[in-house]
Amino acid sequence: MDFALEAQVVFVEERDDTVLLDQRVGGYWRMNPCGGLVLRALLAAGRWAAVAVLVDLYEISAQEAAADVDDFVRRLREADLLVST
Repeated sequence: MDFALEAQVVFVEERDDTVLLDQRVGGYWRMNPCGGLVLRALLAAGRWAAVAVLVDLYEISAQEAAADVDDFVRRLREADLLVST
């Protein structure tokens, strides 16, 4: 499954922070460096690429990483920031 940001959501990276700016409501989501890496992988190559990032970085099982990625995706979707393409 491929993902994209909603049309009016802007992805901004600054040093160690990643920020999603929702221009529809003037709000923003700030995430830690790990969140930025996962989001970049999701947008570039999909869910399994994001899982691989977590497995490589934290030496966790693919099952645990997949659960973390799915939770991350769920939260971004609930905030109406991320869509499946």
